[in-house]
Amino acid sequence: MRYDETPTRVFDLLDSQELTLRYIHYLTRDAEVRRQDVRRADYRRRSTWISYALLHRNVQRGEGVGVVSSNRTECVCINLGIMQMGATPIQLLPNLTAEQYLLLLKGVRVLILEDGELYRRFRRIMPQMESLKYVVLVDGKEGVDSLHGLVEEGRRFANDEQLSRRKSLITTDDICLYEYRGGTCPAPLSHKRMLSMMLEG
Repeated sequence: MRYDETPTRVFDLLDSQELTLRYIHYLTRDAEVRRQDVRRADYRRRSTWISYALLHRNVQRGEGVGVVSSNRTECVCINLGIMQMGATPIQLLPNLTAEQYLLLLKGVRVLILEDGELYRRFRRIMPQMESLKYVVLVDGKEGVDSLHGLVEEGRRFANDEQLSRRKSLITTDDICLYEYRGGTCPAPLSHKRMLSMMLEG
């Protein structure tokens, strides 16, 4: 996307400093974020490294990736990294019950958790998550992969050609995010719908 074009997919926001900032505001609701605190290139680079790492781990197009965290700035790169390689974040807050997590994250192979406290809660139910293969902690520690480690993995296994192919397949009508709003399943949001909420709201 050129800087003067209207984005059609959420990760296209990374092509504009102003739109990157708007997505950070949208996701974190952080009124304290200021333009000088945001370097678009940093967000784009980290998001892309996360994409490379997930490609290296053989995450497939359309596959759900669990993201359980409060709305932190790190989630900007996490979500965009998942989206632009064709997978879909399943965005959940850390205040759900074990039963809800088991239901909403059924079939997930990759799970990104906010911190060690949340990881200790999940350890009790992980034996019931039969498909789970990789757990990543935003804050590291606990003897499992960290977000920093995932980013470094992406740096080591960068594959521009594969990522470009994946991105070229993604349309504005594709699902970009599953967001839990209650009930028994997360609500799907298309790129078009999410951009509409962000850019017109």
